[in-house]
Amino acid sequence: MIEEYYFDDFKAAGINAVRLPVTWNQHTEQSAPYMIDSTFINRVEQVVDWALARGLYLCLNAHHEGWLKNTNECINGQCGPTSQNQDRFNAIWLQIAQKFKDKSYNLMFEILNEPETLPTSTLNDIHRRIVQTIRTSGGNNEKRVIVFSGTKYSSNVELVEVDVPADNHTYLIANYHTYCPWSFVSDLSGNARWGSESDKDGLKAIFDMVKNWADQHDISIMFNEWGASFDKHDYTSVMDFYQYYVKAAVDYGFAAIVWDDGFPAGFQTYERKTRLWHGELIDVLTNPMLSANGMQAAGWFDSYGVARYAANGGSHYVGDLSEGHWVAYRLTMSSTGGYKMDLEVSGSEEASLSISSEDGSIQYASVKTPNTGGDQIWTTVHVALPLKVGPQTIAIKAISGKTNLKTIKLSHSADVKVTGVSIDQPQAMVSLNNVLQLNAVILPPNARGLEEWWNLSKFIIFEFLKSHI
Repeated sequence: MIEEYYFDDFKAAGINAVRLPVTWNQHTEQSAPYMIDSTFINRVEQVVDWALARGLYLCLNAHHEGWLKNTNECINGQCGPTSQNQDRFNAIWLQIAQKFKDKSYNLMFEILNEPETLPTSTLNDIHRRIVQTIRTSGGNNEKRVIVFSGTKYSSNVELVEVDVPADNHTYLIANYHTYCPWSFVSDLSGNARWGSESDKDGLKAIFDMVKNWADQHDISIMFNEWGASFDKHDYTSVMDFYQYYVKAAVDYGFAAIVWDDGFPAGFQTYERKTRLWHGELIDVLTNPMLSANGMQAAGWFDSYGVARYAANGGSHYVGDLSEGHWVAYRLTMSSTGGYKMDLEVSGSEEASLSISSEDGSIQYASVKTPNTGGDQIWTTVHVALPLKVGPQTIAIKAISGKTNLKTIKLSHSADVKVTGVSIDQPQAMVSLNNVLQLNAVILPPNARGLEEWWNLSKFIIFEFLKSHI
């Protein structure tokens, strides 16, 4: 059963959206008018409202609907769902659309997860009909975001074969799933490794393929299932794997939703009973530098020359932070002003660090770190930073010496004066055609339509299917 406190934990961790997969079949009549059980849809609404009340975005879909995908009839060589099943699916989406039509624009609809055996031509027709059903159902649904994908298991290959529904592209998102490379993701022996240049080139080819297709069709992109087992893979490999995907999402302007099936041996990132996150994985996904406890430095957004090492107590730290080496972190500031950065450091020699924008064009501050007497003897140094409102990437670079970095925390400080650096004054956040009113988010620079929306590194998915809602 989904608990309300999950959403408190998501919010506290820096997550700003949740995907809510729902299987409707078991709760829908088998004959016309195909009514959804009122108790069930009301329970779905309760969960949706928990997310929306906390300012989260929520993607609601039809998931594991095998009755639609696998019961085909063939007419003149064209196969697809029976006409009765098509009518039933239309009725389900009409009821969903009508039930949620007055919810805020933070709610989006995903038509069908992984269409599997459905031919592309049939899926195109399903998309057309469901988009029309949603758009004509009243309320906010005329401009609600609708997500569609390709057939089979919704890979990038299937996505580029599907038609973009005839609709205002501002309110459409094309979606694909990527568990690539499967040879790494599926190997739970702990022996598999990922992170070579060849590994990265393989993923880059997928991103390039989708980006080219998106540009041709002027459509925004998300990949809303991806990930690997944190517990069953080599630590460095799985951290590099997640970090690469997050950075690629930002670089390409794609929204990224990581899969969490709730199983420790599977894709779990959050343990729902203990309310704990898996290692530094949450730091890679959200870079929660501004949270109450800060973040683990090992959850970097980008880096050069450094490595991750095990720290006493079970966490990890950034090592080999020596002259010319750097780590970068992506964050979003809610306002322009002065901030205090706390850096937990260790090392057997003194070092000097600079803190700047990732490209080095803005130099914020510098700080000296002491000789603490060893790599596992930690102390905290402080530095004042003037930062501007909005998304940015901050780089911490070693100028001289060598040090280690364990945690980073950033907090607003009225005592820090904003001087010595050119900082834009706060600007009102832009709305999407006066529809989506937003607070501080990461803005993908080249996304169309929803460029004011997606906080690319702060999405997570939880599997709430069938009766478990």
